[in-house]
Amino acid sequence: LLDNWTGSDKHNKELSQLHLNRSDFIFCEWCLGNALWYSKNKLPHQKLIIRLHRWEMTKDYWKKINWNNVDGLICISPYLVNLMKQNLSNYVNIVYIQNYINPLLFNVKKSNVAKYNFGMLGYTPKLKNPIKTIEFFDDFKKKYGGVDADKYKLFFKGFSPFKQEQTKQNKTEMDYYEKMFNMIKDRKDIIIEGFNDNICSWFSKIGYILSYSDIE
Repeated sequence: LLDNWTGSDKHNKELSQLHLNRSDFIFCEWCLGNALWYSKNKLPHQKLIIRLHRWEMTKDYWKKINWNNVDGLICISPYLVNLMKQNLSNYVNIVYIQNYINPLLFNVKKSNVAKYNFGMLGYTPKLKNPIKTIEFFDDFKKKYGGVDADKYKLFFKGFSPFKQEQTKQNKTEMDYYEKMFNMIKDRKDIIIEGFNDNICSWFSKIGYILSYSDIE
């Protein structure tokens, strides 16, 4: 059963309750309002597992969760495991399950194209610093592009900041992305691609991954 919320705390309560009444096991992909609601409404016989990313730590939902009703918390990095153990060590079992890739799904690298292509996989929120990525890309082409400078491209792949509730409600975030998109307006060497599940084929055309996150 899939309880697809339309926002951090927006959902069809009747549908959520219907699913809850029919379930023995609950898995919350995000530690937001969904996890808060299920932690307060789950039945005694049900098991509740929550998966937490760094971004959710910037919100207050996790502080309000009834952790006595949570059977397990999955973190995607050792940093988050240590942080949550400091806060929740007496309440819940915390495990580290990293993101993974299946190398058998990857296509052969398109060497004739990939050597000219830079990529950034996921460029929201603004702490991932896509503007600094653009500045690096321009600086690289100027210093090292030479006669091939026009062949280099920079691909941004991921959710659009203008379609994300948490970004649209944050003026600082919106100002940042409006500045970013104005920087690349009409540029053919910087391409914005949407979110989908063709990551393996996408990587086949990317020669260099860039990450200028403020916290990395």
